[in-house]
Amino acid sequence: MPARTALECCAILIAALATDRAPADPPTVAIASEQGEPSIATWIAAGSNLEGLRVLLDAGRDPLRPDRDGDTAVHAAAMARDPAYLELLLARGLSPNVRNARSQRTPIMSAIMADRDRQFAMLIAAGADLVQADAMGNTPLHVAAQINQPHYVLALLRAGGPPAALNAQGQTFQRYLFMTPGHLLTEENWRARRAVADWLRRSGIVLEVQVP
Repeated sequence: MPARTALECCAILIAALATDRAPADPPTVAIASEQGEPSIATWIAAGSNLEGLRVLLDAGRDPLRPDRDGDTAVHAAAMARDPAYLELLLARGLSPNVRNARSQRTPIMSAIMADRDRQFAMLIAAGADLVQADAMGNTPLHVAAQINQPHYVLALLRAGGPPAALNAQGQTFQRYLFMTPGHLLTEENWRARRAVADWLRRSGIVLEVQVP
């Protein structure tokens, strides 16, 4: 593992003081895999203290430098347990629409995949682009549908997500959302999926499959 920089040591010390405990190394599995200084995305993913993050940002560490998976700090913050990371980054003026260097996914897709309701709402409020697609042509609607999260689908539709957008396979989000037989859904998901179907009908959008 690369030796810690003075800046990292300072950030860790400040983080420890902020929580009134002795300094301790944050998780190092992901950090050890990076060359040189770990990215801020890795710092966030390791669950490091918010005050340490402020130190790194104030010192000029680039929050858009991707980690080994291509995620920026905004992506990592969108997936983190603590939404304060994302709140800080957005307050610092970072775009909610930065792309993963590999998959081209946006932070709102990361929030959806991690089931982070608060970050999802924060990104919508910050102006997340709901039309942007990843390298496979999937919009946030596709992503939510593919992992069977109809409540996110409904929220995206209400926020202006494009229901007719096609991915690289030529499919709209409906192909994925409605493919699971109803009897295999939880009651909550069944109700949420039905709410999506009702929204589509009211909006004059043709359902691609019959939904009760």
